[in-house]
Amino acid sequence: MTNQKKRKKKKRTQKKSLSGWEMIMIPLGIVFIVLMYDMLFGISFSTTNYETVENIKLEIPKFMTVSSSKNGELKLNTYRSVAAISKDMKKIRKDSKKIICSGKDYYYKEENDVSISYQIRRGLLYNYLTIEYQKGEFICPLDQEEESKKNCSFIRTYYVDLVKETQEEDKIYVTLSEYQGDTETVELPSIWQETLIVGQNYEFTLEQIGTKKSRTENISDIFKSYVITEIHPTELLGVEQKQESICK
Repeated sequence: MTNQKKRKKKKRTQKKSLSGWEMIMIPLGIVFIVLMYDMLFGISFSTTNYETVENIKLEIPKFMTVSSSKNGELKLNTYRSVAAISKDMKKIRKDSKKIICSGKDYYYKEENDVSISYQIRRGLLYNYLTIEYQKGEFICPLDQEEESKKNCSFIRTYYVDLVKETQEEDKIYVTLSEYQGDTETVELPSIWQETLIVGQNYEFTLEQIGTKKSRTENISDIFKSYVITEIHPTELLGVEQKQESICK
């Protein structure tokens, strides 16, 4: 008998190619992830320059459309998220001199000798940015500056649980918690919407305007009686947080 060698058939491995459906879904999935990240955290791009009707060069975020340009005011809209606009504006105002006048923040950049203040507003399809500007350093009128100096102010620290829009464009609902204290929802001006991030602690500087004072230490009474002049994030926790006495 003769031994016959059996030849083993080699298995050919075939590379599985992506189907047409998969080739469409993968890029769409990447785009969806990018859009979701932008909506939650914002994606910052390099900024661009815009020349106003007064021939003043302003630094503005990219991918925005100018809807109105008049003396001292520039209005823009975009499909980009509020978080993204906020990040770009923080980049633009970096290294600027901050000037507070009547509870409003102005930023003076010596490099281009321009002062700006701005407001970001959320819309249904588009989000909006309004920039007020003037040549030179903004100077707060003396009467307002003196009034600001003699007004009583104090700092309270709160944890932000929720930020929600109201039916009024210039107002937002914010749920605040005090360390080992109460949690309440208050109504604040929408100019603070870009500043507040859910899940963080903030130091609220509140100022007494006129003779109105809070009779209680309740969060809602405090925010009804005093005006917010500044809000800053804080890393202080627990008993280290600032909880100054209210104006009485």
